[in-house]
Amino acid sequence: MNKNQVMEIYNQRGRKYLQTNNRVVWAAQHRHRLLREAQGKTLELGVGAGANLALYPPDVELTAVDFSPVLLQAADQHAKALERPVTFIQSDVETLFFSENSFDTIVSTLTLCAYQDPVAVLRHMNEWCKPDGNILLFEHGLSSHSFINWLLNGLENWNLRTQGCHSNLDIHGVIQASEIDVQKMESAYLGTHYLIWAKPNKNRVGV
Repeated sequence: MNKNQVMEIYNQRGRKYLQTNNRVVWAAQHRHRLLREAQGKTLELGVGAGANLALYPPDVELTAVDFSPVLLQAADQHAKALERPVTFIQSDVETLFFSENSFDTIVSTLTLCAYQDPVAVLRHMNEWCKPDGNILLFEHGLSSHSFINWLLNGLENWNLRTQGCHSNLDIHGVIQASEIDVQKMESAYLGTHYLIWAKPNKNRVGV
């Protein structure tokens, strides 16, 4: 699928949020454990309709990015209802630019699956995060169970066509290739979802 087709899938999702204002947050307990570590200038990549906005500590200075204008509209609506200041940016994350060491915290929840090159996105996080900052990830992909992986591989084409994301992303492989410095990793939901607390690796070649 090309990026315009993927964007339309996410725009349709955004229209549903605007119509229903439904903010039931899936896996809220996992997101909260992760996002309570956010501090200072914080960048969220793939903010979607703003599922995480209510879970951040109140003193973070939040910048949120998404490529879908409709999802950003829904996220902005939600931010105003929460009375939370947020700087929203509409952009394709893979072509986004920030100066090196711009943020204290960088967050991604369930977004790596949608990128054509998730390793490159993680390397951007590595570059944009301050040396003593945090990279906080909640992502989904291949499991430690072979039968689950058989199902995920079988669902790949359907998931990409209907949800705009990959069902069988190799999270361990992507993280290893990016060379970010993982401090802690936990799995949930039969090993298909990963909570990752990481630091930037400023010794990585090219950074």
